[in-house]
Amino acid sequence: MDDNNVLLFTESDKDNDVYKNLYYCSKCGLSKYCNCGKRTMSYENSWIQSLNVNGYTFCGIDNQSHGLSEASRNERCFVEDFENFVADAVQALEIFVNEWKAKNELKPIILMGTSMGGCIAVKMFERIYDEKKEWRKYIKGLALISPMISIEKQTSTLFNKMLIGLGYILKNFFPLYKFKVLGRTLKYPWVKLDDDTDPYHYHEELKAGMALECLFGTYSCMKSKILKYIDESDIDIIVLQSKYDNIVDPTGSVNFVNKMVNIYNKKEEDDSNNNESNNNNNNNNNSNNNKNNNDHINKAGNIKSHIHSNNIKNNENISETIKSEDDKNLISNKSNSLSNQTCKYEKDYIILSGKELKGDDILWKPCDHGHYKNYKRKKNSTKSDLKNEKDKNNYKHLSVHILNYGSHKLSCEPDNKVTSSIFVDWLNNIFS
Repeated sequence: MDDNNVLLFTESDKDNDVYKNLYYCSKCGLSKYCNCGKRTMSYENSWIQSLNVNGYTFCGIDNQSHGLSEASRNERCFVEDFENFVADAVQALEIFVNEWKAKNELKPIILMGTSMGGCIAVKMFERIYDEKKEWRKYIKGLALISPMISIEKQTSTLFNKMLIGLGYILKNFFPLYKFKVLGRTLKYPWVKLDDDTDPYHYHEELKAGMALECLFGTYSCMKSKILKYIDESDIDIIVLQSKYDNIVDPTGSVNFVNKMVNIYNKKEEDDSNNNESNNNNNNNNNSNNNKNNNDHINKAGNIKSHIHSNNIKNNENISETIKSEDDKNLISNKSNSLSNQTCKYEKDYIILSGKELKGDDILWKPCDHGHYKNYKRKKNSTKSDLKNEKDKNNYKHLSVHILNYGSHKLSCEPDNKVTSSIFVDWLNNIFS
């Protein structure tokens, strides 16, 4: 399936009425009622539990003005500048890193962002690389869950277009003005119920200043500079997005994978052109110069090979710490059937080599949970003559899944265990 059709769905796909009189409990599942008493956020059967069971430590933060964090002007769900979110996240990660270093417990880091956090996670790379953080080498993965990296669909209404046009005026003079977001129908009614009863969740109308900062953040998160940093970082990436997401625009995930593939292939083309140019220049040199140059190249090549060898060895040492062969049990109720299906595609990667993708290589592959694209790209730190395509440590992986179920809050929806299994299976396949 191509990009133009992977997100399409008909009116018959809208099964909102099915859930009208139901709600989801992490213990009882989807039901009309349960005996669990007051609805609470449960660790049991959560994504965090799934990650912990599989040997991963989970650390999170409350963004500025969210949860228990302080807020500018003492206003909940409000920020003066979206970059403040990014700066706070980088600062928090640095605090974690320093604490882990002090305890000799520093392990590979996987950045994970959901919804607005997905935008923040992507933009973190710009700040981390601009500030040349020494610990950036420990970042080995990026997981984007329903990421807010495109909201074009949500800004297509006339009212929202007018609001954007008045954006700077509202931001400067009426940043706390509250307005109702139009055209949003929740697939799962109990989500709003949970939000309204959660004392740490902001459930009032959206503030103009916050809305506009999210717009500005989203519009800038996929600029070429940031994507270039992500490409240079040699990290593994997974994106999970429901095609029914009506909070953020799922086309962002489609655009993200295409942009990353294009950046890598463009770089490979540039490298190939440079190598060809160098070869032509060398052919024009006289025999003595050729001999001297070859001697110099051989010496430099030995040094370069040693450096690459050290880098690869260091990466292997870092990756080794995340292994936990005894803790690879998934907690999904559908673990058997899903694992069987997963095995058919989780290792099926298209290798990017700088050539233009054609035919099936640019199409979305079908699977039980929707459609996916899997690519792997040679790491920048890998020697150019390395041919071992089966050694996953030499490649960085990019996987994007468009789900044919769910909505925006994938971790607290009826199929959360299925989605969690897709995510954890991918982690175990890459980092074990």
